[in-house]
Amino acid sequence: MQYLRHVRAARRNRDAVRALNTAALLSAYAFIAGGRKPFVYLSYAALGAAVLTKGPVALLFVLLPVLLLLRSNPRARAYLCCGVGWLLLLVIGLSWYAWVTSQLGLARGAQSSRPI
Repeated sequence: MQYLRHVRAARRNRDAVRALNTAALLSAYAFIAGGRKPFVYLSYAALGAAVLTKGPVALLFVLLPVLLLLRSNPRARAYLCCGVGWLLLLVIGLSWYAWVTSQLGLARGAQSSRPI
């Protein structure tokens, strides 16, 4: 019974990551296809939430297709060079890691290793 709870939780997590990556990719495409600047911020915010949910591997699902568009569309470079977007991604994506570090400290893992 406990196993089924973990399976259901993993499915919800997977669905959340898919939805966030899809929102980030569609928003990025909307900007690259000629949309306005808010699409960039929406894309990076969704990407930050995906990183918060899945980890850095979530970056691949959005940034790889954008990198493939670099040659054919100059707005792809504008998307990748948006400093405010990257800052938004870092603030959202690293918020949990910052909170855990503030609670446990930086050297928490180093205390368990003792020299021989």
